[in-house]
Amino acid sequence: MKAGWQVVSNLGITKIEKRKQLLEYLDGEVFKASELTGDDAMGFIHLPLLGPINFLSDSNNVKGVVIQGFENLVFGQQPEKVAEKLNTKTIRGTTNIEVDEYVKMLAKIGYGYAVSQLGTYDLSEVPVLPMIMGTADPSTQYVGSALFTLNIEAKGPQHALGLHTLVLKGEEITVALIKLYANTGVTGYGVVVRKRPILLGEAQ
Repeated sequence: MKAGWQVVSNLGITKIEKRKQLLEYLDGEVFKASELTGDDAMGFIHLPLLGPINFLSDSNNVKGVVIQGFENLVFGQQPEKVAEKLNTKTIRGTTNIEVDEYVKMLAKIGYGYAVSQLGTYDLSEVPVLPMIMGTADPSTQYVGSALFTLNIEAKGPQHALGLHTLVLKGEEITVALIKLYANTGVTGYGVVVRKRPILLGEAQ
């Protein structure tokens, strides 16, 4: 396996559609192609590790998505067993990940969950709305990776959602907390789904 590879969890899925899977493995000093089928096939889900939510860390506005790495989930055959069968320590493949679309998806999930729990609220209070609508480029200004544990995770759900509210700079900030594949122990995501000015006389 290539140095630095990390598989955070096995999803426990053992059956993969029986189609040919191509990968490369290191044979001496040369990479060669191999074709895997059936029980030897592997499947991966690569979850981007984003930078923290810059808005909450008092950083300057960020343009673009900050990526700090990936967490990898594997199903089907274990990579170590495939490498052993090929008599190699290094296998490699190529995956294209549309990170901008992924961040937009997180924004949509977070906002949708907030509305389901809070009801509709003024669109001017939704900082990720331009990203959702496609009028602003995705960025980690209001969406980022975050470390947290939700109470619902004790029940072992595959995915988990929650809301967290805080006060920052005279505004009530609502953050949607998202854990995809929560039962694997991966890092979660936070999405700032509401910024509401605190009116004079309101309790903080």
